[in-house]
Amino acid sequence: MRAPSSGPGASSGPGASSAAGASSAPGDDAFSPGAAWWERFVADCWDADRPVVLRQPLAQPLATPGDLLHMFRGIADRFRSGAPAGGLLFCIEYASKVTEIARHLPDARDASLDAWAARTSEELGGRRFALVAHAPHVASFEHWSRARSFTRGLGVATSLEEYLIDTEIFVGDYLVTPQGVHVDATNAFSFVVQGRKRMLVWPPHVFAGSPHKRSPRSMGGSTYIDDLDYAPYRSQAVVLEGEPGDVLYWPATWWHVGESTGGLAATFNISVLRGQLPMYVAQKLLADPATQTELAGLASVERQAQGDLDALVGRSVEVLAGGESERRLRRWLTRFWMNHLTGARFATPPAPRPGVAMSVRLVVRADPRYPIRWRAVEDAIVISANGHAIELPGGSGAGVLIDELNRGEPASVAALLERHGGIPVADVRALLKWLLEVQALTS
Repeated sequence: MRAPSSGPGASSGPGASSAAGASSAPGDDAFSPGAAWWERFVADCWDADRPVVLRQPLAQPLATPGDLLHMFRGIADRFRSGAPAGGLLFCIEYASKVTEIARHLPDARDASLDAWAARTSEELGGRRFALVAHAPHVASFEHWSRARSFTRGLGVATSLEEYLIDTEIFVGDYLVTPQGVHVDATNAFSFVVQGRKRMLVWPPHVFAGSPHKRSPRSMGGSTYIDDLDYAPYRSQAVVLEGEPGDVLYWPATWWHVGESTGGLAATFNISVLRGQLPMYVAQKLLADPATQTELAGLASVERQAQGDLDALVGRSVEVLAGGESERRLRRWLTRFWMNHLTGARFATPPAPRPGVAMSVRLVVRADPRYPIRWRAVEDAIVISANGHAIELPGGSGAGVLIDELNRGEPASVAALLERHGGIPVADVRALLKWLLEVQALTS
């Protein structure tokens, strides 16, 4: 069964008529299909849990094959140097490789994705392969900005504050998704970048009646079917198929698997995780050195509770509440929530660029669509931009400067220093330099 499509020329759906590619000129808005488009998508697909092929919804591709190659090269360089490179997965046929991955990653020899694929295929003796990179936007502020521009309209239409957003790149000539049929905890927007992409998706009930086929393991919020042969279920699948510029969308509750249509295929995926923010906050809290001292007692709390939920909750509150521990916890949560909002709900924002040069003649401006946030917290002002935060002394008056920047009007560093003479010069310089490093200001 073919999925319904929407886009230019379609008679109905979120991309019908002029809503698709609502921006006619390149720029940030070229990566947003527009408010009216999102309203129809949310009503027709998001709220209805309905998969769909979105035909050419953007005025400009979210990513090109050259973009993906550039991102993969950067990821590969960090991987080879031993630096954190995000989640990388390389599969040969249906097996995930855990050693000698670096030799199969794009490098300076590869002039294009096709050239890299040809080299890889030769090295593997013609065996099929798949390369997956998790969170590539972390190393590409440009593509994070594009993804943020796309999801901004969804956030307005659905109130995305409690959601988490992430990205992935899939590229390869694999016949079938190496992991087979599976279901994820995320709503997926799969932007076709190169080749044709086909997904088979099934509503939740299709595999509910076959518990013997369901794998007992769950990895990364995904559940897998322990059988690569899905032919008996093929007639019940909805087929999503698109070409470069199209977007394949399927809801979190739908089982899915990718199929080859011949040749190399590449996609840039944006995933939206629903309902997991509290767990994510807890994980971040436990992993943060600043709060580990206060939370160290929770292990003994769990032992003392001996499986009694009420006792566990009660003792946890005692550990976290009161005095200095509660103060630090409130401060941590304030910073976290501000970063979650300014980071556009992405699980991990791009890292700052250290060492940015700044002179008094430099003209800077902020983007009012993505305002810098500030809040007075006890004796400090917490400032958050693009998912990162700093603190300045509470009496510095930095909030007035931020409010001016958020209007989006260009101003020189010298003019800002002069107009905000009531703020210590060192604070103004430190704030402006930091905002340039996190790319909340452009010059």
